Amino acid sequence: MKKIITLILALTLAFMSVVPALAVEDGFVSSPSRDDVVLEEGKNEDPDCTAKVILTMFKDRDKLAAHIREKLQEAYEIIMNCEDLTTLCKEFAAYVAKLGLTGKDLAVSVLFDLSYEGCLDHDGHGYFNIKVGAKNLENFVGLLHYNNGKWEFVDNAKVLPDGETLQFRIKDFSPFAIVVNTSGKVPNADIPDTDTQVENTQMPMHFMIGAAAVLVSATVIAVVFKKKEVKE
Repeated sequence: MKKIITLILALTLAFMSVVPALAVEDGFVSSPSRDDVVLEEGKNEDPDCTAKVILTMFKDRDKLAAHIREKLQEAYEIIMNCEDLTTLCKEFAAYVAKLGLTGKDLAVSVLFDLSYEGCLDHDGHGYFNIKVGAKNLENFVGLLHYNNGKWEFVDNAKVLPDGETLQFRIKDFSPFAIVVNTSGKVPNADIPDTDTQVENTQMPMHFMIGAAAVLVSATVIAVVFKKKEVKE
């Protein structure tokens, strides 16, 4: 029996080490210097637009012009000092509430900046269709945009079926923050009032791993008891 109890404790500790994989550090899932976002597409709706979209991670902020770098640093500090991300934007707060989540369930997984070069008539060229590759998208909740000193909810952002690509449509450039669910809760699926969605509907990865750990634990215990019965 002692061996069984020891085994259960070991498996429980293993499970506990997996679940906090999305533990929050001051508003971020992890240091914003760890995970990269890759620009996969940045096309303007106007075929005459010659703008080239540039994506810069927070860790590479020193490459940016001073005024752009200051905005990205400002966005970072706001997130670091924010206990509840839903307080940043009322539209985002309303959406999170519809999902059945709270601000305590959320964190920023990636902070990055979008800028452009090579266009002299950006304002007249309309919107850009953006696709970026990123991690933790199976837990995606929403995309926030720090624009002109305030946070905006990009309600057209969605994760594509490959589960690794985030697509959204914007006109203005500046810092963006990908917000994810760190709680393991399964959000409400029926949200008709916004375009924001996760087309890949798989359960959060850390929840699936945890469930697998519990299943393995139960299987091992059953085998141990079976062997004990055979010996008796």
